[in-house]
Amino acid sequence: MHSKIHRKSHKRVLFFAEAVTLAHVTRPFSLAQCLHAREYEVHFACSRFDDFIFLDSHFLKYPIFSISPERFRRNLAIGRPLYDFKTLERYVEEEVKLIKKIKPSVVVGDFRLSLSISCTLSNVPFVNITNAHWSPRAPLPPTPPEHRVVRLLGTRLASRIFSRIWPFIARLHAMPYDAVRKKYGCAPYRDLREHYTRGDVTGFADPPTLIPLPRLQINERYIGPVLWSAPKPLPYRMRSLSAVGRRLVYVTMGSSGSDRSLPLIIKALRDLDFFLIVSTAGRRCLASRDDPQVTWMPYVDGALAARLSDFVVCNGGSASVYQALSEGKPVLGIPENMDQVFTMSYVQHYGAGILLSHRNIHTGAIQSAVSRLLSSNMQAKALQLSREIAAHDYRKVFPELLLQL
Repeated sequence: MHSKIHRKSHKRVLFFAEAVTLAHVTRPFSLAQCLHAREYEVHFACSRFDDFIFLDSHFLKYPIFSISPERFRRNLAIGRPLYDFKTLERYVEEEVKLIKKIKPSVVVGDFRLSLSISCTLSNVPFVNITNAHWSPRAPLPPTPPEHRVVRLLGTRLASRIFSRIWPFIARLHAMPYDAVRKKYGCAPYRDLREHYTRGDVTGFADPPTLIPLPRLQINERYIGPVLWSAPKPLPYRMRSLSAVGRRLVYVTMGSSGSDRSLPLIIKALRDLDFFLIVSTAGRRCLASRDDPQVTWMPYVDGALAARLSDFVVCNGGSASVYQALSEGKPVLGIPENMDQVFTMSYVQHYGAGILLSHRNIHTGAIQSAVSRLLSSNMQAKALQLSREIAAHDYRKVFPELLLQL
């Protein structure tokens, strides 16, 4: 899969992607793509290399083990820690071997939470790409995430006491990571969010005005949203509908969202006379596909779909949210996991989108949200964020960050 190359004058960068969701692959892929071949020797480790992402890439590729997306989603759904001790131990052993083989100048990881251990053991700088809402200094959102504790207490009670039950949830999820850190002689962290954000350098893939932290540490930097669109053109019919003024909505529940809400979303928007572009992120969906108002695609150029749409409906994950906001379009987010709730809470607080709980979703709630999404105030807030995203261009900021290492 890879051949030997000798470029002693180049900075050698090793990327690790955690292929449990599409976003945790495409984000490091986009960062790798922005490094100029004359200055960097790029190596990329991932459990799978799908052609629709990697086909034209020229960096060296290495297969590694990751848990399956299905197992990841299952753990999320039941509120179980995402990784167990044996899995994390396997990650560390494999990462250390690969780092020793490649001898990189720097390692870059996206949601590969074992890398803080592996890079310490290998004495190589680690750049951790994450979102600022995971910082221990970021305030917790008022909306409780999907978790079995929330289901036991009920949404209303959990919302009132979320800040008090969070330490319990965080401690439970941090236990496997701290156990593995202890095995390899690394000190445990005080908070689950430290596992998510610690690195020799931490790059927050967000606009700072959306998720402002009280203060940045000396090793932290906002690199801006890292954007990616599938190289899949929109059908001419959808582009022509936009050209003649028909109202469009781009709907994508992503690779980590549930498609259980799709039939309800589609009905609510159809009843408002919208035409829909629905991306399934490669997953099979049982909803009817015989509707002339709905165009189904496994993958789509999401940036173009968002640009042509009045607003975007998604699972609230940062990849789809920032894709919409970069095009100046407000977002209806229907999150199911903690990360998605955190992202949408900040977007809603800013005024550029609306968070609807998947537990209480119904046609009336969706249609009421639509009228607010189309308001001039929310449209203006989304446009404002699009300018902020353009001002924090990861393609410029990320290479500058690497030069400082």
